[in-house]
Amino acid sequence: METILAELQDGGVWVWHMDRNPATQTNQLTRTYLTIYDGYMFGASYSLPDLRAQSVVDDSVYTYRSSGQAGFDTINTGALNRLDLYPVVRSSTHILAHGTVPAIVGPLPDVQLATGTYDLSGFEDGDSYWTQYSFFDANTGIYQTKRAYATIYDGYAFISPYTIADADTQSVTDYARFIYESNRENNAWVDIITPDAPVVTDDLYPFVIDAATWTRLADGVVPARVGQAETILDTSGRSVEDVLADLEENDRTWLTYTFHNPATGVEQLKRTYLQLRDGIVFGSGYYILDSRVQGLAYTNMLTYNNLGSDVALARVNTVPEEPVSTYGFIVNPHNGTTIAQSVDSDLIDNTNDWDAIVQVLSVEEILDVTGSEPGMWVSYTHTEPVTSQEEAKRAWLILNDGLIFGSGYYSSNIPESDVQFAVSNAIRTYEANKENDVWVDIITPDAPIRTDALYPFVIDAATWTRLADGVVPARVGQAETILDTSSRSVEDVLADLEENGSTWATYLFHNPATGVEQLKRSYLEIRDGIVFGSGYYTLDSKVQSTLHGRILEYERDGRDATLASINVIPDEPVSTYVFAVDQQSGTTVAQNVDANLIDNVPDWDAVTAVIPVQDIMDVISKGTGMWVSYEHMNPVTDQGEIKRTWLVMHGGLIFGSGYYSSNIPESDVQFAVSNAIRTYEANKENDAWVDIITPDAPIRTDTMYPFVIDAATWTRLADGVVPARVGQPETILDTSSRSVEDVLADLEANGSTWATYLFHNPATGVEQLKRSYLQLRDGIVFGSGYYALDAQVQTSLNGRILEYERDGRDAVLASINVIPDEPVSTYVFAVAQLTGTTVAQGVDSDLIDNTNDWDAVTAVIPVQDIMDVISKGTGMWVSYEHTNPVTGQDEIKRTWLVMHGGLIFGSGYYSSNIPESDVQFAVSNAIRTYEANKENDAWVDIITPDAPIRTDTMYPFVIDAATWTRLADGVVPARV
Repeated sequence: METILAELQDGGVWVWHMDRNPATQTNQLTRTYLTIYDGYMFGASYSLPDLRAQSVVDDSVYTYRSSGQAGFDTINTGALNRLDLYPVVRSSTHILAHGTVPAIVGPLPDVQLATGTYDLSGFEDGDSYWTQYSFFDANTGIYQTKRAYATIYDGYAFISPYTIADADTQSVTDYARFIYESNRENNAWVDIITPDAPVVTDDLYPFVIDAATWTRLADGVVPARVGQAETILDTSGRSVEDVLADLEENDRTWLTYTFHNPATGVEQLKRTYLQLRDGIVFGSGYYILDSRVQGLAYTNMLTYNNLGSDVALARVNTVPEEPVSTYGFIVNPHNGTTIAQSVDSDLIDNTNDWDAIVQVLSVEEILDVTGSEPGMWVSYTHTEPVTSQEEAKRAWLILNDGLIFGSGYYSSNIPESDVQFAVSNAIRTYEANKENDVWVDIITPDAPIRTDALYPFVIDAATWTRLADGVVPARVGQAETILDTSSRSVEDVLADLEENGSTWATYLFHNPATGVEQLKRSYLEIRDGIVFGSGYYTLDSKVQSTLHGRILEYERDGRDATLASINVIPDEPVSTYVFAVDQQSGTTVAQNVDANLIDNVPDWDAVTAVIPVQDIMDVISKGTGMWVSYEHMNPVTDQGEIKRTWLVMHGGLIFGSGYYSSNIPESDVQFAVSNAIRTYEANKENDAWVDIITPDAPIRTDTMYPFVIDAATWTRLADGVVPARVGQPETILDTSSRSVEDVLADLEANGSTWATYLFHNPATGVEQLKRSYLQLRDGIVFGSGYYALDAQVQTSLNGRILEYERDGRDAVLASINVIPDEPVSTYVFAVAQLTGTTVAQGVDSDLIDNTNDWDAVTAVIPVQDIMDVISKGTGMWVSYEHTNPVTGQDEIKRTWLVMHGGLIFGSGYYSSNIPESDVQFAVSNAIRTYEANKENDAWVDIITPDAPIRTDTMYPFVIDAATWTRLADGVVPARV
């Protein structure tokens, strides 16, 4: 200010600064003229984006005036384009010239003429005007708000539009460059741009990169990034060399990638503008989901202002046939009435967004902010209309004419936008490298890779075989399997792609980060008869969404309120919970789980026991998140399991949430139930759904299958493996600790529940312990389950693979080779893929008759048959005879094999383990009966029959440890 005042003594002065453009209500680079008169400072300003648009229009008018109709040809060449601005010339009925897409020169489409907005009859030569409108932007794939300047000359409208979000981003980049040029001495510009501590902001911020070393020189939100290797291109479809070449040639470029959003605390898709000056790259960007919902809210507002309330309300109240998660709503805040919304109320649990918003913010607060600012972001919990799950939602609100115009996105929309971007990158790679199918080699690695990042895959639509794969090259050329576990057929998906160009599919598939099959949701897009796809794993997304909600809560309610909220422990323990750690002290300051249920070991202590704190801080201090894996007590199963947790740093706290190995099969059976319900909903007529679910003859399968029960009669209506069960009384609760009445009451109250019992396993042919998920719909119970022993050995291998990734090959082999003092029958072994040599096993060779499992497996199944399956990234069940190290007897063993890092990992269980797990379950049931009925020793009468009974089933008995007398007996009451 002192410098400016000094210059003003000698006359007027021009100043560059960031200021709000009152027309766009956004911050843009502004040039202001100041002068002093009579002791007062007078000033006037213009927005640089506005000036650029006016300059392009002036140039195009001058060109036409000088050259007549030939001037249109000049405009069509792009010669008058400036930065991202271009001229357009039109009459009331035709486009006469276009600076970027000359192919559209010609008559305006009838649908546009019908709106009447293109009529120029009310204008005279020399008139100029500004307008704002919504337009689909091919660069971002969303509707965005544009601002355009127009001048009427010779009866034509000469126009230059710009995308407001793009222009605002360019303004921040230009301003960072001005700061650099004005403060080069001693690199003072670095400290001006970079804050002393991380900041949380919704505003655009600048960053600066050294082009020679590709390291970050300055950062507008996270100082820890300064001096670090630059990462913005790690998830982009462009290489550093390509971007630098583009900058050298054109001085500027745009790119899209995923990056940490300081407002939400998670990584999101970002569009960034880069500019090169003096070997330094200046940049800034905006988050596409934020821009999308702002654009939708603004579009509805413009419709209201330009076409009237009746048209606007009718448009917003139009509900699409297929539900969408990003929709608009209009509210009268003075009486709380939602007067329009583009979503079926049933799909959002009949809770309008406004009702959810005013639960966390007062109407007065909202009106105060939206009355003085261009809009405001709010976050709250709301039912997602596509997934029917409660999620954190982030919405943009605008106050206009006394009404609130809003739109928002849910946590699950973040990974969806990311996978759509991954597919776009794959298509761009294909388009740029069609010759000799080079694109296949670019997408497909030379060897299998393990990654937490999204990866693309490509399918031939005609043959339904995989053409390219971003992680497992062995899948290329194989028959496609993604729909094998989906509720959708190949024919259905292809028809959807042909009609709409893209679609979504959910199925079970190998997760390269965990080494096991998990529920995956993928986006598919067709181009030239080729299907391009990418997907995210739902358990990963679930825990990231959980943390996203807590960070939004932190920003809305503050630190103390968020910690208090996290510290609320639910009545029933859950395995996916949140914890918060003080960054400085490493103390766990909040966790919504009873410490006793996790053996009094906070997650942070378990994490830092296997990963140095500094290694974690080096990653998360830059604003990105980090996956970690470690062993921890599952508060639901009371078992030590491998846990996979997502960590992020925000506001001086480290937030974490994760899932346990046993959560993987649980999510899979919930998906199987969802598929069965979809089949029912789509085929109710004449009960066709029963025949679709039920096979014609019994089948044997390792996959999860559905079953359906009539809640009123408790009989089986449909069965995914044994048709003879249909019409029979239901038996799943005969061996459970829960009664039919208890389960039905739970279903009526909550819609779903879990039950554990003994049931026939179609893969082994014997009864085994099974855990099933049940969901009630229309008086019908839909269910599916997994077998506990199968899940146990898969969980064991999952843990070893995560250990391999965390600690390396040598460490995991050494860990496997640790033989317990007492032999166990469920152990892990590892085999070198190339030699077939067993390189580690958690059992004494003498106890298994010196016959390694791999030798026993390959004696009954050819090695090539095994490799053909597991080399594609999936696992495989095998059965063979082998010596049980606990009993010393030869038994049938069922083993799960997976390939990872050049090793084949295996673990299995013996025939005798089946009754062992069953009796352990019988004891657990007896303990639950005791715990629930301690008063007056009622549990004794529940366990003990009135008279002796004869049974083939396992029964409990109970002994007083002090007197060694029998307290209860499941078959002979006289023993008590």
